[in-house]
Amino acid sequence: MTTDTTASRRSFLKSSAFIAMPLITVPTAALADDGAAVRLAQLEDEAAVRKVHERWLRDTAGAVTHLDGASAVTPDHDAQPLAIQIADDGRSAIARQPCVVESASTLEADCTFAQMALAQGNRCMRQTERRVLITTLAKHDDGWVVTKVRFAEA
Repeated sequence: MTTDTTASRRSFLKSSAFIAMPLITVPTAALADDGAAVRLAQLEDEAAVRKVHERWLRDTAGAVTHLDGASAVTPDHDAQPLAIQIADDGRSAIARQPCVVESASTLEADCTFAQMALAQGNRCMRQTERRVLITTLAKHDDGWVVTKVRFAEA
């Protein structure tokens, strides 16, 4: 039996295993890279939807008058966080945000308490309630855009 390491069966198997190893790992790395790219794109879309939704809530919701008579909308930080659901095609998304909705209505002088409030200068009755703000967004070439906003019961 020979003691030369270059001619032994074991060294032959070791060298062939090292040569074959990059061939085996490349396809799995390529497959993992495709999954990672899809996941990265999904995370980027979620971040963009979150940014557009929060910007809309910050800039527009304070002056909302066309949504169920609401006069102001603020996020409810005590409830569940913002939930984002992106469609399978990646072209639309729905964001659900628990909110505190403030509404105001004019005070009618139909009872003694209302008459007293009117005499003291109070002209409206304010009411706050917890609701869920559902924002529908669409993805265009220049980014995400809010297409529809509505409230649902919390």
